Amino acid sequence: MLTSGRKICASLLILIAILLMPNISTAENKELKFGAFSVHHQLTLPGTPAIIYDAIAGDISGWWDHSFSEHPLKFYIEPKPGGGFYEIYDESGDGVKHATVIVADRGKMLRFEGPLGLSGNAIQMVHTYEFEPLGADSTLQN
Repeated sequence: MLTSGRKICASLLILIAILLMPNISTAENKELKFGAFSVHHQLTLPGTPAIIYDAIAGDISGWWDHSFSEHPLKFYIEPKPGGGFYEIYDESGDGVKHATVIVADRGKMLRFEGPLGLSGNAIQMVHTYEFEPLGADSTLQN
């Protein structure tokens, strides 16, 4: 059994050996170009902000139209921080997490981030729905 002093010496010797070892792998730094854009779309929807929020969260299979699977079983958004935007392929639960919910404030805002169908293309998107009451029975969705 090594004493703590011997453990430190052994660790230092291993570190020195690693640092002095000839380079057994190579790495290349590559400058990447990146950009950003913003899209803003407003629409008026019939229903209160809470009703519209509930239609946008939860089971969205009835209106979401982009999928990885030819015949997905279900799409849903868990409206809670850390929740997911999921596409479930089949009964066994195979599928994909398209995004992660970062803000969930029922009737006010739903925000999620992720590649949203562009997985593998190093694209990260933040999608925000903001809800404002418009009269007694409509919502302005930003």
